[in-house]
Amino acid sequence: TTGNGKQITRFRKGAFISGKPVRLFTINYISPHCSCAWESVNFMFYLYDMFTQFYLNFEMHVYDLYYPNEDEKEDPDLYAKHCGQFVADELKMPYRHDVDIVYKFLYHDLLRGRITWDEALEHIKKDEQRREKLQNERDKVKKERDKGKGIDQSNQPDKEKNE
Repeated sequence: TTGNGKQITRFRKGAFISGKPVRLFTINYISPHCSCAWESVNFMFYLYDMFTQFYLNFEMHVYDLYYPNEDEKEDPDLYAKHCGQFVADELKMPYRHDVDIVYKFLYHDLLRGRITWDEALEHIKKDEQRREKLQNERDKVKKERDKGKGIDQSNQPDKEKNE
């Protein structure tokens, strides 16, 4: 994931589906003129800046393997969320689980004048409704799965609140 150095946005679940340990690392580009993390600038401008640098300063931090717990192994979204939160904590930045690639694409479209603010807000509203529906379906499936395992969720504390 790339960012603007002010916050960490949601990690996508692809690398976490296997439930295997992951090695997290961060790269901070210090150069005042060019950053390989830029993705919202004109491509030709980006290439020009990158190829006219004599050197590129950066700091890289490699962390120990992150071993998922049993809940994370079963839920790649939870695993991704916890890894994102770990990185955010290490960098002393806020973690935004509610922002993802969809919002980044909207931002790009706004920058390029492809959509208006009203269209972007409407898209965000629809996306939030879609996410809520998906979460309700996930909760229903989890409840059914736990019911099949003989786990009564009615007395269980909300995991999200305890994290």
